[in-house]
Amino acid sequence: MTVLEGERFLSEEFISEKEAAQFLGVNPRTVGRWADQGRLTRYKQFGLRVLYKRDEIENFAKPIPDIQPIPDETQPKKLTKRAWL
Repeated sequence: MTVLEGERFLSEEFISEKEAAQFLGVNPRTVGRWADQGRLTRYKQFGLRVLYKRDEIENFAKPIPDIQPIPDETQPKKLTKRAWL
């Protein structure tokens, strides 16, 4: 967790845990759990207020591109009647 000092945290660069949860469509506890798992970076301002970088939340919300499965070459190919001739 990074502790913020000075006026830097007042910019539009940071959002609250509740705002991050609303943006992502999840419960604020889920956002906190993702931060505990290292999936998001948590910033702390004076005491207990937790903030997240807006651009990190926006990037986290981007969909992961579809990945096509690699064909399993270890499986035998199905034979047709012609293969037996």
